[in-house]
Amino acid sequence: MKRLTQIFQALLGVAALVLTALIAAGRLAWRKIRNWWKKRAKWVRRSIATILILIPVGFVALIAYAYYDSEYGRWYWKDNYLSKNVEVHGFRDDKVRVYNYCTGKYTTPKVNWVADSPANDSLTVYAIPNKRGYINIKNGEIVIDAEANNYLSFFAYNV
Repeated sequence: MKRLTQIFQALLGVAALVLTALIAAGRLAWRKIRNWWKKRAKWVRRSIATILILIPVGFVALIAYAYYDSEYGRWYWKDNYLSKNVEVHGFRDDKVRVYNYCTGKYTTPKVNWVADSPANDSLTVYAIPNKRGYINIKNGEIVIDAEANNYLSFFAYNV
């Protein structure tokens, strides 16, 4: 046990020596940096300070965007076309939205799914929980709202 205590004390001594050397080197480096900084023109100091501030801010923004995209972003491999100008975009929360390229806007809120439509049809089915509605595949607009079609109430009265 005595030997273990001596080894531990020696390690603490080495750690204290290394820490002291780092502090001394840091103070010396800080003096050099401070003197160098004072010799620079005001616009150079402001430019360097701006860059040193923007780099961490940009890094944090990229991390925040990556997190947001991983939680709520789109799954591009789930996209499919309803017509030439209308596409269904899939999202990471397993929901989809209908996007009209002519207007550049989403025409529906997030829904559970949108069915593929036959080539000769002008309507397709979409779903929200326990409800179905219809979308015009030429412009992506909702023709029959799903809120008006409740299949649970249909089954409750017709069973």
